[in-house]
Amino acid sequence: MAMSSLFNRPETDARTIAWDKDPENAKWLQAMYTKHLGRDVDEEGLTYWGGDLRGDAGRPIQTRTEVLANIMLSPEYSCHQKGGFYVHKTQMCVSKDSIYAELNKEVV
Repeated sequence: MAMSSLFNRPETDARTIAWDKDPENAKWLQAMYTKHLGRDVDEEGLTYWGGDLRGDAGRPIQTRTEVLANIMLSPEYSCHQKGGFYVHKTQMCVSKDSIYAELNKEVV
């Protein structure tokens, strides 16, 4: 493979693949994530919620209203409404104040 072809290949990551699978629902999910979670939708969200909207893997098809209701039942939504940051790895809601306090300890 020529070196130039390595640099000219379009980037394809899991999020792009998930987005391309269902662009209309992906755009809607991006808007809902921005509005209700304060962040961009990731590949996991596109796959999970997009799968609910499409009825993937034999799941019943859900409407956008049903998917939004489920997003709003999530711990991340609850955390965001309280002004915190949801840490997916630990499944914990961390307050901004505690983050700032930790940062100040490191600086001093």
